[in-house]
Amino acid sequence: MTRTCQALAGAGSLLLLAACASGPTYHDVATSIPTLDANLGRIYFLRSASVLGAAVQPEIRLNAQVVGRSTPGGFFYVDEPPGTYTVVTATEVERKISFDLTAGQTRYVRTAVGFGVLVGHVTPSLDWPDSAEAEIQDLHYTGNSIPAAARAARASGTAAAVRSPAATASAPAAAAQTVSMLKRVTAGQKEVKLSSHATWNKQCVAGEAPDLTFIREPVHGHIEVRNESFQLANTATMTAPCDGTTVFGKVVYYIPDPDYHGDDHVDYRIASRYRTYTRAVSIEVN
Repeated sequence: MTRTCQALAGAGSLLLLAACASGPTYHDVATSIPTLDANLGRIYFLRSASVLGAAVQPEIRLNAQVVGRSTPGGFFYVDEPPGTYTVVTATEVERKISFDLTAGQTRYVRTAVGFGVLVGHVTPSLDWPDSAEAEIQDLHYTGNSIPAAARAARASGTAAAVRSPAATASAPAAAAQTVSMLKRVTAGQKEVKLSSHATWNKQCVAGEAPDLTFIREPVHGHIEVRNESFQLANTATMTAPCDGTTVFGKVVYYIPDPDYHGDDHVDYRIASRYRTYTRAVSIEVN
């Protein structure tokens, strides 16, 4: 039982206590959770064990299919093919969040209670892996029973060919990977910066730089990736808005061939523990 629920029990708040998640903790089921299939992604859903709005426990829908319920002090997960997913919770209002899931990636969706006009509302949001992984250790598993095949496979050291215990509906078809389109212009054979990439936490401290994979190389120039410091910008819509913070990461430059004038193009994939996407850059060399 989580600390908040223990406090409720000690205070005799039986109604609120009944609203808390019960059953095995993450520690109890961790060794029974199957290894993630290389062709799938995993989405964990978690909610802190808070007294606030403990009785408000709406269903959680993933692409219009019910996969579980937002329960204080609880967590569950689903394994799904790569694609674009929308998580919806509904009380007096509907709250939702959309994101991309890639093969081998693990996402964490936190549900939290806010105040509404008549009742509290529950809002889903993407959480940082570091904070989610730390908190989930003491939460209670609220999914279906983990299949015996998964436990046996885990014990034998092989991956289990089973779906997630909380998945109750067929998954949507895989969607195309997110592509970000850019245009850059350079003149006089000068190099031009295409993009900057870094990761950071809620305190705006830089983490491990993303991996870059070049899918389509330029024809009339070459690419240089440099490890540099730069200022973050346009992060207001992200989990950790840190505009103006200086971080260390990777900066992509394009250098045109001597005496070339015209168009060029480069595609590359940016992959971190938080997201994976493709950047397509058209370059005009004057």
